[in-house]
Amino acid sequence: MNRMRPLARIYVFVAVFTVCWLVYFVAPVLYPQSGSIRLLEVFEKPVDNFIFMIAAFLAVSFTVTGLLYVFCCRVRGEKGRGPKLGEVLISQGMITRQQLNEALSMQKLRIGEILVRGGRLTEINRDQALAIQRKKYRRIGEILRELGYSTEADVRWALHTMNQKIGSILREMNLITEYDLTCALYEKDLDI
Repeated sequence: MNRMRPLARIYVFVAVFTVCWLVYFVAPVLYPQSGSIRLLEVFEKPVDNFIFMIAAFLAVSFTVTGLLYVFCCRVRGEKGRGPKLGEVLISQGMITRQQLNEALSMQKLRIGEILVRGGRLTEINRDQALAIQRKKYRRIGEILRELGYSTEADVRWALHTMNQKIGSILREMNLITEYDLTCALYEKDLDI
């Protein structure tokens, strides 16, 4: 992965936080006539000012770290997300590239094909409904229900199947377990 790793983000955050403190303590020594550091002393009590400075320096550190992360992602042409789940599962040896491609192709299926593969509709009935759809420009689910080829539950099942995430598809294909999926999602989020 070419992205900014979590550990690097921690280093940047700590570095920015440290620089804030160094500037705060060194600037009055180097530029005693400047009153700019006094801007952070907004409260009468020193303890309140100290807490305020910590909050301000934390905010600056989070902001700079986030901006640097976004900048690094943009320079590399990335969206800032971790590796894709399928890539993590392949790297862990849980699935093959071919199995991933098969699962991804299932995400692209249309309602009619899903119903046919699920044994809830024949190919002939699907083709008849598609012919009607081309003429009437209506949703295929409505046409299938009107013709009596599918029930409302069948169409809802197909829509649910159509919108499944890759992890659910791989589980239904019995290629991974729920535990495998949880571990892979954890690794994906950590980007390790």
